[in-house]
Amino acid sequence: MSEAVFRAHYEQIWNNKDTSGIPRFIAPNYRGHDPSEPAVISGVEGYKLHFTTITTAFPDLRLTIEGILGVDERVAARWLAEGTHTGDLGEFPPSGVRVRLKGMSIALIRNRQLVEEHSVSDTLGLLKQIGVIPDTVAVPPVLF
Repeated sequence: MSEAVFRAHYEQIWNNKDTSGIPRFIAPNYRGHDPSEPAVISGVEGYKLHFTTITTAFPDLRLTIEGILGVDERVAARWLAEGTHTGDLGEFPPSGVRVRLKGMSIALIRNRQLVEEHSVSDTLGLLKQIGVIPDTVAVPPVLF
């Protein structure tokens, strides 16, 4: 059931841009962790702000789950985000570039709501795509 909830939350909120799904799928005590965010995304209001920030920059954003695994209350998903950078992304003005961004999320779901979520994505790749960082900048491969 946790996989179905996670999929439905992506579809209703992110793909359909239906913010009425936020209080439905996001717990009041939600905590969202992402190294690209300056602070923890807290609660329904924090999630709404995060959603607004991202969809202002990428109004046509579409999330596709490429792989998902659910065990009890936990879900791990590998996803692809695609959209056109037509709005401000923080201090970065619109580039008009269509971007593709891969990422992963691990979520805790209780009572059909996301309670906690840890996400990572290719932020360097995104910044290269929108022209903030030169495409010639390379990061050496690192394996842990």
